[in-house]
Amino acid sequence: MHYSKPSGAKPFSHIYIEKSAANHPNTQAILQKINYDRLIYIDDYSQIFNRHHQDFMAQKRSPNLILARKKQDFYYSGSPYCESFGHARFYYTCIIMNCLYDCSYCYLKSIYPSGHMVIFVNNEDFIAAVENDLLSSHEPLYLAISYDSDLMALDPITNFLSPWIALAERHANLTIEIKTKAGRFPTAAPPQNVIFAWSLLPDPVIRHYERHTPSLATRMSAVSQALNAHATVRFSIEPVMPIHNSVSIYHDFIDHLGKQFDLNRLLDINVGGFRISGKQFKTFYKKDPTCPVFAWSLTENTSGIGYADNEFLIRQIESDLKSFVKPEKIIVYQTAP
Repeated sequence: MHYSKPSGAKPFSHIYIEKSAANHPNTQAILQKINYDRLIYIDDYSQIFNRHHQDFMAQKRSPNLILARKKQDFYYSGSPYCESFGHARFYYTCIIMNCLYDCSYCYLKSIYPSGHMVIFVNNEDFIAAVENDLLSSHEPLYLAISYDSDLMALDPITNFLSPWIALAERHANLTIEIKTKAGRFPTAAPPQNVIFAWSLLPDPVIRHYERHTPSLATRMSAVSQALNAHATVRFSIEPVMPIHNSVSIYHDFIDHLGKQFDLNRLLDINVGGFRISGKQFKTFYKKDPTCPVFAWSLTENTSGIGYADNEFLIRQIESDLKSFVKPEKIIVYQTAP
């Protein structure tokens, strides 16, 4: 199976490989699935990824791939800008850096110097670190494994998901969240403590802000497959982004979801607005000053930067959802500053 980018452009024409990762089985499996032009061996991924004066946006249009071994820091405490859903122990892993997609609002351009993608091939070491360290206390653990990329969208070339699902099957005290915009569902019998969290927005918003992502219909088809497999599914209607005629567009979007699915079968639906820290925003703007994110009025307060007029739209979405789902399943975690 050869991987192709939805835009039609050839991704990963050049693949950089850390010498220490060259013989790893996952490296060899990934190379067999990509139609690359050139392999370049390096000592450390930072030689390419952390170089100064890179053009992030140009690289995102035609990204190269870096295959590396992660040597330390296999997990991190969850960010305060992300919803922990009430879990006291909230952590995330960073198995892949950068995303296959190119969403205008993505915070990754504010934290990464490069638009190229890094895959840490030693997936088993991430799992071992979580199992040996975080799960040894037998206390409940909430773990986001698709934090800085879309792990499910990339699974056709990595096959990383199955070992994580097996980990969840071994540990009832573990809840794994897999965030995704993918148009596929690969698991026949998913355990209930794995949450598949689909990011869903109206098609006009997807076309305007989410380059190279699957359409709403394609994502909804994957959701149907997941629900038919009795998976635990979450809808993430976020970030709620402004668009012309947003009131009617988001109203029709919620109506469409409510008629397509029994929303009460979902674990929950979280609704949130665009938000970013002031420090990250400066880098974000410098890298992509013509981004459509800046076409609408933004404001800042102590919690960060967001859209000044998003409060009404988010509350409208919440109200529309209540026509189809129990109110306790709706989580509004961020309104406009």
